[in-house]
Amino acid sequence: AKAVLPFQKNIDAADEELDEVRGVGGEDLPEAVLGGLEQSLDPKFGWKKDANKLVVLIGDAPPHPRDREKAIELVRAAHDNPGGRGNKPSTGAKAPETPFLTSCIGVVVNLEGTLKDQPGYKEFVDSQTTMREDFAAIAKAGGGVYVEVEFTFK
Repeated sequence: AKAVLPFQKNIDAADEELDEVRGVGGEDLPEAVLGGLEQSLDPKFGWKKDANKLVVLIGDAPPHPRDREKAIELVRAAHDNPGGRGNKPSTGAKAPETPFLTSCIGVVVNLEGTLKDQPGYKEFVDSQTTMREDFAAIAKAGGGVYVEVEFTFK
């Protein structure tokens, strides 16, 4: 399945594409959050300058520690200076562009009973704590909100 789906108006087609997406791989708990944000906030993705731009990051693991600050700065820039060119020179009047709002949904997984005795339990719990902190910081920087959904496994 594709990792990046183009914008489309056909909800059924988008739903079919999303049904094929599967998360696999990875040898550690952190995820490539920065890469996903870079793709979704990229002007080449097809955002219209005057569109309402809402990015929702959903996950159960934090970004890699080396990427945390970059992710926060990326969403802050997309919110505070959409379409900004950084230090690149520009000429002429710049058309106004609506800001990106980036919100986060943290997927919190509670393990109970004998699941707490499994190898890696403490690292998993620590990762969930870090995810909460990082997603809240990303959402705040992006002008959005952080909310959680919670699942318990026994």
